[in-house]
Amino acid sequence: MAKTSPEKKKPRAPKKTKANTKKKDTDKATERKVEANRYKAAIWGGGSIIVVLLVLVIGYVGFEYTYSDKVYPGVQLLDTSMSGKTYEEVVTEINAYKDQLHDEGITVTYNDHIVELGTVVPGDTAEAQDVSLLIIDTDATAQSVFAVGRSNADTTSLSQKITAITSGTTIEYEYVLNEEVLQSLVASELGQYESDYVNSTVEFQADGSITFTEHINGEHFNWDALTASLEQQLANGESLSVTMELEASPAPVPTSSAQQYESDLQTIIDLAPITFTYEDTAYEASANDIRSWLILD
Repeated sequence: MAKTSPEKKKPRAPKKTKANTKKKDTDKATERKVEANRYKAAIWGGGSIIVVLLVLVIGYVGFEYTYSDKVYPGVQLLDTSMSGKTYEEVVTEINAYKDQLHDEGITVTYNDHIVELGTVVPGDTAEAQDVSLLIIDTDATAQSVFAVGRSNADTTSLSQKITAITSGTTIEYEYVLNEEVLQSLVASELGQYESDYVNSTVEFQADGSITFTEHINGEHFNWDALTASLEQQLANGESLSVTMELEASPAPVPTSSAQQYESDLQTIIDLAPITFTYEDTAYEASANDIRSWLILD
């Protein structure tokens, strides 16, 4: 008789208990609570951002309204703050310096010689027009002050405002300086103190020797330095007063350099007499002829 295997029993599923059901319900409630808290946090966070942005927008609109007809904060005319000033107040500030220069004029000094010039020089004759040595352009300067933060490009405009507020923006006076007339007028007074250089020259003596004259260095004023000094003072908002100094103007051919050519000159002279032909005619150059041709340059 064949043996049969005993029948295997299937495992039983765990019985549901009240404790298991309660635990699952608690976990679901916790998850719902966490999700609800996340949702609330997102709402509050988004709301806070909106509030901050709204405050910034209102503040910026108020800022623009306040300075719609005034200079933005941080803008200076040289070292004077123009912040919050109207166009008329800026013009008044510019004209104050302009009037100061008109009253003081331009002073140029060399030793005890003082040259005083007005910013406007009267014409030489009744028919001649006056000549302005210096013009402070009030409108152009005022417009430069107001232009900060008012660029047509929004990004540039905003950048200018931020720069002005954080680190300051300095505007200089707009002006025209008549350099040519100014230098000419000062030179007519002080030119008497200048001297030109004199190069060393060769001289041939009767005994056949060669000598050299002593060179003389010149002295001249640096007229470009005069203009540069005045421009620097204008950039600083100062009175216009310059002290001039003579500068050496060395001779290009000093005596020591000329003497180095003595042997070369003598060698050329010793070639005399020299015969040469020009248009079928023969000529002879003597030593004296050659001496008259020799110069130092």
